Amino acid sequence: MNIQDFKIFFDIVTHNSFSQAAAMNHVSQSAVSQTVRRLESELNCRLIDRSVRPFQLTRAGKHFFEGSKKILNLFESLCSEVQASETEEEIAGVVRVAAIYSVGLVELNQRIQLFVRLHPKTNVRLAYQRPNLIYDSLDRDEVDLGVVSYPLPRKDLKILHWRNERMALVCHPDHPLSRQNSITADLLQGVKLIAFDRDLPIRKQIDKWLLKNGIEAEIVMEFDNVENIKQAVEVKAGASILPLPTVKRDVHYRYLSVVPLESAELIRPVGILHKKHKPLSTASQAFIKFLLDSTD
Repeated sequence: MNIQDFKIFFDIVTHNSFSQAAAMNHVSQSAVSQTVRRLESELNCRLIDRSVRPFQLTRAGKHFFEGSKKILNLFESLCSEVQASETEEEIAGVVRVAAIYSVGLVELNQRIQLFVRLHPKTNVRLAYQRPNLIYDSLDRDEVDLGVVSYPLPRKDLKILHWRNERMALVCHPDHPLSRQNSITADLLQGVKLIAFDRDLPIRKQIDKWLLKNGIEAEIVMEFDNVENIKQAVEVKAGASILPLPTVKRDVHYRYLSVVPLESAELIRPVGILHKKHKPLSTASQAFIKFLLDSTD
């Protein structure tokens, strides 16, 4: 039994997939199955019930999964501490981050690439998730940091304010409203809008603002991520209300147009979350500082 065995088993369960675990660990699916069989042989018990679809963990499998998670966390922390101990000035280690889709795929990836160039011995693992799943990932110690909008106060989480994002109307350059210097809420009456899913915090805030201004929005499409919304706007399916940082690149290349809202009420706060009582690695602390210092 070695650390790779724990990692493979953890990935199988986390992603509910033998094939995905194989891809993540750069081995064949057959090798993943052999690893599970070897673990079950060494432990003399079944860990996974394959007689049902999708597969389920046995009671022993659940215990082994929780133990694997602890071992992997401890192993990563140890590696980070050993690497960082080479020199007091050098930052090294793994930073596991989960972020909402609408934080900007291109922007956040660019920041990560710059951070890794500054600190070559770091490895920032980024996953995009829905907000509720980010809180779940923090609870299960699957990530070190979460990046969410409208962060929910919780006793066990520390919230660091990252930035406030102004929102604006985003439309195709040929849209009638694209010629406006700015717009008031009343001009949105009857406009076809492409929105976020109803359960997302940003959608709730936009709906609240529209309702306050007496606007009955004509929602023609709903998506759970900003990239799909932008694509729909680009093909002239409608307009949308989005945070400005998420469309900077699209506006630069003239795929989309932005029209400022005269109201200053629609501001999206974005925060960085981590567990209060779990010590952060040097690399995680450095990454938080980097993000806070690089706020636009």
